[in-house]
Amino acid sequence: MTARELLSKPGAWTQNAVARNSKGEPCNERDPDAQCWSVYGACCKTQGSDSIHGSKVARAMAWAHSQGLPGIGTWNNMPHRTQADAVALLEELGL
Repeated sequence: MTARELLSKPGAWTQNAVARNSKGEPCNERDPDAQCWSVYGACCKTQGSDSIHGSKVARAMAWAHSQGLPGIGTWNNMPHRTQADAVALLEELGL
């Protein structure tokens, strides 16, 4: 599964946390009860075992840096950002 596919499901995207469980509480992206993910969390979850330095995360971070942002989390957490924006970005980046 790609990060885009993961976030394409209604309600599968979140802000201000890497992931959230069924209670809406922040959790690890690999938590079995994770229900929704940030762009970073989705990249980590679908990356495989090396989520911190994996190519998906590196590509997302490089894109954010190219936009003058400190990281992909900053982009993800902007108040006007939507799930559709997140899915479109992951599509654009091939993630």
